[in-house]
Amino acid sequence: MNRSIHATFVAITLALAARAALAQCDDWRAGPELTNTGYVSETIVWDPDGAGPQTSQLVAAGGFGFVGWPRVVAAANIASWDGAAWQPLGTGIPQADARYSPVQAMAVYGGQLVVGGYFPQTGGVAANNIASWDGTQWHTLGTGTAGTTSGSTTPGFVYAMTVLNGELVVAGDFVTAGGVFVNGMARWNGTSWLAFGDALALEQAGSLQVHNNELIAAGFFSQIGGVPAHSIARWTGSTWAPLGQGIEGIGHDSFGIVRALAVYNSELIAVGDFDSAGGMPANRVAAWNGASWRPLAGGLSGAEFPQEGETAAVFDGDLVVGGHFDHAGGSPAVPAFSVARWNGSSWSALGSGLGSPPGFGGLRNEVYTLTPFNGMLVAGGSFYNVGGSPVNGIAQWNGTAWRDLPGVVHELGTVRGMTIFAGDVVAGGAFGMVASSDSRIGYNLARWDGLQLSAGLGVGGGTDGPINALRSFTTGSGPSLVNNLVIAGEFTVAGDDVLGFIDSANRVAMYSEGVTTPPVWAAMGTGFNNTALALERLNGSTYAAGAFTASGNGATALNHIARFDGTNWIPVGPGAVTGVNGIARAMKSFTVSATSVRLVVGGDFTSAGGVAANRIAIFALSTTTGSSSWGSLGAGFNGTVHAVERFGGFTCAAGEFTASGATPLGRIARFDGTNWQPLGAGLNGTVRALLSEGGFLYASGDFTASGSTTLNHLARWDGNAWGAVHGGTDAPINVLAAYHDEVHAGGSFLTVRNGSIASPSWARYLETGVPWIARQPQSAVRPCGTNFAPDIRPAAGYGGLSYQWRKDGVPLIDGPTGTGSRVVGATGNFALINVSTADEGDYDYVLSNGCGSTTSLAATLTVTGCCPADFHHDGVVNSQDFFDFLTAFFAAAPAADINHSGAVNSQDFFDFLTAFFAGC
Repeated sequence: MNRSIHATFVAITLALAARAALAQCDDWRAGPELTNTGYVSETIVWDPDGAGPQTSQLVAAGGFGFVGWPRVVAAANIASWDGAAWQPLGTGIPQADARYSPVQAMAVYGGQLVVGGYFPQTGGVAANNIASWDGTQWHTLGTGTAGTTSGSTTPGFVYAMTVLNGELVVAGDFVTAGGVFVNGMARWNGTSWLAFGDALALEQAGSLQVHNNELIAAGFFSQIGGVPAHSIARWTGSTWAPLGQGIEGIGHDSFGIVRALAVYNSELIAVGDFDSAGGMPANRVAAWNGASWRPLAGGLSGAEFPQEGETAAVFDGDLVVGGHFDHAGGSPAVPAFSVARWNGSSWSALGSGLGSPPGFGGLRNEVYTLTPFNGMLVAGGSFYNVGGSPVNGIAQWNGTAWRDLPGVVHELGTVRGMTIFAGDVVAGGAFGMVASSDSRIGYNLARWDGLQLSAGLGVGGGTDGPINALRSFTTGSGPSLVNNLVIAGEFTVAGDDVLGFIDSANRVAMYSEGVTTPPVWAAMGTGFNNTALALERLNGSTYAAGAFTASGNGATALNHIARFDGTNWIPVGPGAVTGVNGIARAMKSFTVSATSVRLVVGGDFTSAGGVAANRIAIFALSTTTGSSSWGSLGAGFNGTVHAVERFGGFTCAAGEFTASGATPLGRIARFDGTNWQPLGAGLNGTVRALLSEGGFLYASGDFTASGSTTLNHLARWDGNAWGAVHGGTDAPINVLAAYHDEVHAGGSFLTVRNGSIASPSWARYLETGVPWIARQPQSAVRPCGTNFAPDIRPAAGYGGLSYQWRKDGVPLIDGPTGTGSRVVGATGNFALINVSTADEGDYDYVLSNGCGSTTSLAATLTVTGCCPADFHHDGVVNSQDFFDFLTAFFAAAPAADINHSGAVNSQDFFDFLTAFFAGC
């Protein structure tokens, strides 16, 4: 082959290879986890086939609809874990009352799993609060339980179960079982229900345990079977008997509440909400040896009322107690968050515990259940943090540390709106409660800075209903700069547990934070009388659009669109007819000239300001005179408009429409100044969002194709054709936002990239794959001889990273600098050891991967306290410093700039001599 041809071929091959490599840089990454966390109230180990080949399973029940976050599996409030994956138990257990977990107790009887609680049916069959699972299907236990001993509105509640003498014993708030009068306690022999003694007589037992071959019943009662007994008693086989003076209460009650029982070192352990046992002080945990009660060294305590013991189990030779507390023991008490262990003589924590201290961020952390499984101790409850990492209501202890176990999710949320606020992405929607890594909780509102998710806006809180739209803007500048975020939707309360709540937000509210201004929530007038769907900024004002027709107090007619004047929401448009005559769903503003701005509005209306306008209209405003007018855009559309965007200097609209007048359209179109024109073959389903980013027009929604091109809910238009975006998502995308060369998608999907990446509700599409810096290095002042280690953090989701630290633009190398300091981690975790004035300067780093590189901001190092005459920075002032300084001085070298004035002159000479002869 001719050498020049060969060289050309090689060059082309390398170029194509490089292009192919870079083509892999644009890709999906999982977004922040918006976990609408559920809770686990009961756990038990069950072997489906006894001694057969099947492995034992951990069964968890509580308040959840899905398990296995982030790759979720639908499971209605109960599921089994085999150590590797979750499985639903048929159709699960329905939740009959949102106030209660449907499952309150579980037991294994006759080889089957029995669950009790409050649920009228399961598997489509009337169960009346108790049912059994055989591994394939649900079965009833007769006609279940019915009635109420306490006058409750939830009749037949089953609280506790255990097995005694071959029978299943059940206790709770019920009068009959299988039609037999049992008055709160019954036994099931495998075929029929029988009464159990005289039972509770209008009071309740919440825990059952067999100890010394006797049944122990505990809960909240003053007598049982006519025998006085303070919240705990034993069944002798023929009658009930108290356990000494029993369990007595926390001030407001004459008798306490026992929530759980366990057996440890042959003693009966009671935990709950009480402060004495057998007449002796016992803080929420006590032991019964068969003859008397004793406290366990200070018990459980905490700063937040109430402190409670909820559960107990034996693991690795220790008693482990869970509940709601932050300390265990006494003199002094040991910090132990929600879980602690007792070794027979003293209390200790289990690692970092489960969750942050009670009350932190307004979050209540509780452990409801503890069960050993596969060599681990599994804890379930209402907690969201372990060791600084988020967990979802369930975790496992391996004897040394807590580990996440794919958690439970109450319901899958939907992201409806996004914006960039103060350098972070903020998402709003209908995702209920979300917990961040610091254990704060938020509702329908979350903030992400590239590394961590903050619930609410960093202080928890949020809204009491869905958020549909967000818009940010700034006011002031410099130290007076304030970042403002407006949210709108279906809520009536907004705010947080630190700054307070706005109880009459009426579908719109504003949050502000500044450089020197404390964060604050504020109402915006009286809000609206119906749902708000869109927000936009025009000429320094905030505009809102939606289904509303008036202000929140009904005093001002607004007709689906309004402007906030700083005090009130006012109509949009001149004259008697303002706004639009139907729901407004989307807005986009743009500037025409220095004196003229426009607002395009789309929705379901047919007129705007009295002018015919089919689903889309334009509002023109003079920035100098304030004059305004409504107008139409061509023939408009024959269906709803959900999104409006500017791309390539034109207005684009999308939604459900299929035509503009006689022009066929595929749910998306471009306005040429006179008429609406199609964009290629259009899209085969509803378009819900548009985004102009990186030279493309992105469209998202319910569609799956454009002509013969498969798109899966996300597509991009390059000016000529529609293209797919790496497999898209498995369900609709409602909103798109641009952030650091990333496209953030929010919706109701579970996975992206053809199902290969789990990313429920929120995902990130990396347009270039070039990494960016989420935490910039910070300038610092360091005393002479100390260390300088600026912290940096690349954004999450970028792999194959390399670092190069630089000083004043020059790459650093590990090792001595020659001036007494030493560089470590020049290509990684950087630190400068034993700094001196010679090290002062600007330090930055270049972050790279195979897709490109980015350079951080510079961190300026200032060093104080060094001796000017120690020219070598070796801690000794001698003649060598003098001669070397003279050499540098006469060469006007920067090192001779003793006073850091930027110039080498006589003042530097005199300053050096003064320091030298002073011998500093």
